[in-house]
Amino acid sequence: MQSEFPLALELKSGVKLLIITLLVIFVLSLLPGLDVFIDQLYLEPLQIKVWQNFTYMFVHTDVSHLFFNLIGVFFIGNALETRMGSRGFLSFFCICGLGGAVATHLIALFDLGGPTLGASGAIYGLLYACYYFYPKAIVHLYFVFPVKIKWLLLFIGAMDMIMLFDPNSQYAHYAHLGGLFTGMFYLKYGNSFSRWQIAMRHESIEKEQEKIEDIKLKVDDILKKISENGMASITVKEKKFLEKSSKKYR
Repeated sequence: MQSEFPLALELKSGVKLLIITLLVIFVLSLLPGLDVFIDQLYLEPLQIKVWQNFTYMFVHTDVSHLFFNLIGVFFIGNALETRMGSRGFLSFFCICGLGGAVATHLIALFDLGGPTLGASGAIYGLLYACYYFYPKAIVHLYFVFPVKIKWLLLFIGAMDMIMLFDPNSQYAHYAHLGGLFTGMFYLKYGNSFSRWQIAMRHESIEKEQEKIEDIKLKVDDILKKISENGMASITVKEKKFLEKSSKKYR
């Protein structure tokens, strides 16, 4: 893993698409008459509104909320897209956001939380990925204070854990932790799962090939029997087998 944290001055395509999407939805949320539509994008826990598990991460309450998330997307996203590629980066962002949604539903079972919105959960996942790929990276907190990314992760993770069950908190700590732990799980086991899927697919193909070879051998035996003794020499079962094999593997 690389330890140097690359700062890209030019926006990469995935980061650019994500920033434009966040900005467009925020502008739309300010337009009169669209508030009813935007409200349907929030995540309402334990409600059967499947789309909200995805859309909530693109909606923000105010300029400061949006600004700090855009800063995270810009600085962390550019570095990660360098390592993960555009598709991998965008997929990872959405997966971490969905992890935040799951955490929102789980915390609601304890009568905590409420309507949730914002990209913070997904960005917590990006922050962990940044540590995963660049473990010695330095983050300038508030653009001034240099902090090693591992200490920043430990601090914000601990604070979210402490504040998790605070009913007076204005922040979705559960979504933050959901995004963070989803990012950790995905980077640790995602590749293993992909390799397992590939291995299972190969095994399935090999079994199918073996099955085809067995059928071909049986068909050859029946055809040889017909060639030597005529059609009347084969049984009804063998005749049905020939017809079935002919239709399936024509």
